[in-house]
Amino acid sequence: MRLTDQNYTHELLQSTEPVVLFFYATFCGPSTLLLDFVGDAKAEFEGVARIVPVDVEECPRMAHALQIKGTPTVMLLDNGTPIASRIGTSTYDQFCDWIEDAVKKINEPETTKGGKKK
Repeated sequence: MRLTDQNYTHELLQSTEPVVLFFYATFCGPSTLLLDFVGDAKAEFEGVARIVPVDVEECPRMAHALQIKGTPTVMLLDNGTPIASRIGTSTYDQFCDWIEDAVKKINEPETTKGGKKK
């Protein structure tokens, strides 16, 4: 999946899997470090979530629409709706742990006010 300012809304809504957007900037050192993880993480989460790098300089409208305040930012979307996000750098294990935990939020049953599962 290659996202652009022109196609991102359609592509995110059409995805059958949760999408993890990795917003980065080529001038940002921490972004480039995390960008090295993306290929390995794509393979690790194949069939669970789609991981898509997004250069904020190439897609400023998308970054603005999703209220990206800085890079690197990782955001999980389900059916085009932001579910969780994280700003800043991390190790590969922390990056993967965050994705795993964020994807679990999508699959958790909602709770009622009394704390009981529906």
